[in-house]
Amino acid sequence: MKTLILGISRSGTTSLRRGFTEQNFLTIGEPFNELITGNRNYPLEELSSDSDICVKTLCDQVPKNIDLSFDDFIKLFVKDFDKIILLDRKNDTEHEESFLHLHWRISKNENTHVEWTGDIVPSDFRDNFYHHKHHTHLYLQKEQLKKVSIFTNTDITWYEDLYGTDRNKSLEIINNWNIENLDSNKLNDYLHPKNKLKKADKKSMI
Repeated sequence: MKTLILGISRSGTTSLRRGFTEQNFLTIGEPFNELITGNRNYPLEELSSDSDICVKTLCDQVPKNIDLSFDDFIKLFVKDFDKIILLDRKNDTEHEESFLHLHWRISKNENTHVEWTGDIVPSDFRDNFYHHKHHTHLYLQKEQLKKVSIFTNTDITWYEDLYGTDRNKSLEIINNWNIENLDSNKLNDYLHPKNKLKKADKKSMI
């Protein structure tokens, strides 16, 4: 079975892909991101096999050999998959905070998937980030995801529900995906909030 994870930056797409990897799915992370994979060509050769495959990509990512907008490309790309999972976050404030941390780590050429707290980002970097309106890219992606949700008739899965404390609710979501050869209980345990990278700020722990 071929599964596509399509989401917004910092919406839990990487952890979900790794959960598939833990269950021996062949997984591909952001094939059309030049910083990660060099921006591969479309179509992806792995999708021609009969293996269980999970591809994770983000809104606004387009292969280098296709002269199409994201909106037009994704209509083509989704046809390669049996299942589609769409990921976003409800809490825009927390989403922006995570997106800010992502940009800060990238600016330092550091690993972006490490434990962190909201107070770790310097105030001057934060001010510059908002001054140049970098946070607005999140909302461009969110609008793109809404369009995909409509034309594929696929509900958006919310980060807060999938990674939240109500593990029965998250398990129900995973079961409703109905993905063959995927152990829902095992994936639900893997996505437990105890494994989140975002930790409480030091000042809030006093």
